[in-house]
Amino acid sequence: MSLPSGASIIQLTYADRRVAKSHVFHDFAALGIPDSQISMPYSVWVIDSVDGLVLVDTGFDVTDAYWAGDADWRTIPAALDAAGIDSREITRVVLTHLHFDHAGNISLFPEARIFLSRHEFEHWIGLPVDDQRAGFVDPAHLDAIMQAQRDGRVVLTEGRTQVAAGVTMIPAPGHTPGQSAVLVETLGGPRILASDAVHLFEQLDPGWRFFAFDDTEQYDRSIADLDRLSREVGAPIIPGHDSRVRDRYPALPGAAAEFATMIA
Repeated sequence: MSLPSGASIIQLTYADRRVAKSHVFHDFAALGIPDSQISMPYSVWVIDSVDGLVLVDTGFDVTDAYWAGDADWRTIPAALDAAGIDSREITRVVLTHLHFDHAGNISLFPEARIFLSRHEFEHWIGLPVDDQRAGFVDPAHLDAIMQAQRDGRVVLTEGRTQVAAGVTMIPAPGHTPGQSAVLVETLGGPRILASDAVHLFEQLDPGWRFFAFDDTEQYDRSIADLDRLSREVGAPIIPGHDSRVRDRYPALPGAAAEFATMIA
């Protein structure tokens, strides 16, 4: 199966939430700028590879979120269906990290192989349930991943790992201990899907920090490494939660135009 409109990468935004800048940037008062509201999208990405469709992150059921009433949202199955994507055609899933908004819905892809950093997996499963929740991880999501592991579908990665032809996981820890980004080679050139290694463009320039990070120095170093890779290979960085991505790339034609973006 190929993606609609000949796209190589489609970003599917399954929720849009209004938040204050002061709630998302670390030490906001020190930035010396007035506060304002921004739109924060929550997304997954579908990649067309000769090895089949690859899904980067799996979202979650927004009905479980305390902010569901203050957001525009749709289920992952509804988003895929509107974009003309058959979930049964997804052969591989990349979990960039295990925060709740990136690692739910595993049951929707019962045949797919799941790629996940070993360090990320072992870090979270080694913590008590209360600590998992405090770290933005849903224990039920971990249970589903552990069941997939028992079924032989989980690939725990270390270092750079080729997931499929033209799709490579890149370690980018700091936001979480085993955060990954994804480098995708397309006919239109490479792209870096940063997920939460870079939430917003301001983390690249002027270098502000997102409020949630595991290790400050590693966090800054990973962003610098991704920025360097971007310049070396000519790959734009696609932040994981920035609404301006939709301003820079065209909408997917059709029923999903309001929330689906063609990245390449």
